[in-house]
Amino acid sequence: MAENFRTADFILNKKKVFVFSVAFFFLLWKFFSLAIDSPLILPSPESVAADFFSLASEKIFLKSLAFTLFRVLCAFFISSFFGILFGFLCTKFSALKTLFEIPLAFVRSVPLVSVILIVLFWLGSDSVPVFAAVLLSFPVMFTSAFSGFSFKDKKMESVCNIFKITEMQKFLFLKIPYAKEFLKDAMENSCGMIWKAIVAAEVLSVPKFALGSQLQNFQVVLEISKVFAVTIFIVLLGFLSEKILLLFFFALKKIYKNFINFYFQSDFFKLPQLSLEKKFSVELKNFYVEHDGKFIFENYSETFEQKKITSIVAPSGSGKTTLLDFVAENFSSVSYSMQTPNLFLNLSVFQNVQLPLLNIYGRKKSFEIAKNILNSFCLNEKEKSCVEKISGGERQRVSLARAVAFPSGILLLDESFQFLDFSIKKKCIEFILNRQKENPRTIIFAANEIKEAVLFSDKIIFYSSYPMLPLKTFLVSSEDKKTPAALEKEILALLLSL
Repeated sequence: MAENFRTADFILNKKKVFVFSVAFFFLLWKFFSLAIDSPLILPSPESVAADFFSLASEKIFLKSLAFTLFRVLCAFFISSFFGILFGFLCTKFSALKTLFEIPLAFVRSVPLVSVILIVLFWLGSDSVPVFAAVLLSFPVMFTSAFSGFSFKDKKMESVCNIFKITEMQKFLFLKIPYAKEFLKDAMENSCGMIWKAIVAAEVLSVPKFALGSQLQNFQVVLEISKVFAVTIFIVLLGFLSEKILLLFFFALKKIYKNFINFYFQSDFFKLPQLSLEKKFSVELKNFYVEHDGKFIFENYSETFEQKKITSIVAPSGSGKTTLLDFVAENFSSVSYSMQTPNLFLNLSVFQNVQLPLLNIYGRKKSFEIAKNILNSFCLNEKEKSCVEKISGGERQRVSLARAVAFPSGILLLDESFQFLDFSIKKKCIEFILNRQKENPRTIIFAANEIKEAVLFSDKIIFYSSYPMLPLKTFLVSSEDKKTPAALEKEILALLLSL
């Protein structure tokens, strides 16, 4: 409620500032018009307002306005369509990108006036403004589309590889959202750019019906007040175009959300039905990792016991995440709950957990599995929420639920309980341990708390830092889990001794 009041106050204050700014500049304009006292240099606001409303009732002016608006729309849709199309194709075919580099560099550097005057010899005066505006805005749309579709988030790419997300699913749920953000900014910038280019080209090419032609005529006959009035029309139309564009993106967001729901619920889209062979073995031999001249791992060898839970404990920053990342990248049948959640931000909580399961179990069974695990992780009330709108701890649980639900032979947990409340943490741990009894997996847990490691593990390996080497192994008995204080104290003493 308090947040709603703050939002309302912010909007109210913004409106006040806007009204004040308009009043201030109006009075400034009035002051200078009186001081100069020359309508040919600076007409008064009253005369401009009178001409503004007078023009709004003239059929020829309205027809000119309609033709200019039509040219703007044509230029916008042509540059957007081909910019997005070729931008996307260039991400798939590098030769095409090379082919476009020289023409784009030329288009960016050539003066707009030169283009208009040259093209005027080739095309009729009605077509020149559209051509000039497309030539100006196409590079912006192309570059943004290429940047958006070629943008790569290494962590999310890793998530897609681990959870067997198909290329089509990556495009729908990862590439499109990234590209949308780039294209939104590009279209907003292009909108104003196209208006300026169209009107400038109309002034030079002088088509029969055009706002630019009206400006040219009024300037020739020294009706400066009407030049101001037409300019205000152009500014208002440009501003209105940008607002309509924002509404378009809002509608597009709704359509995309409905499409996502349709994808998860309808059998219209065929799923690949992957078969996942379970492998439980994790064996590392002579493992080396060097960073900034330091060996994080040097001649490291370790075999993690199959179908058991092994916790790795080491000083912060020593390389636990590096070890898990290597296992995730180099072993098959792996599921991974990373230290940062790395979720699909445009999908709901439920869809993030269900997506990796779709390709293995199909829609019906994946729905049941996701429903069960979200309920066990106390996320049933948040399952329809977009992950952008939930807390950091809830995101961590979604990431954990996704990893636990995925039917791999190896499960990697990188400090996966660190942001969770004690009661929820306890429920999550109990769920994983119960699942481990029924369907055992090789679990490697990078622990940030000794207490968690003792309660959760069958074995704890204590490591040194730089290079990360095993110092001592602790076997955790059922008695240790009941009375963990002694083992915790021993591990803590070893940690403090480093």
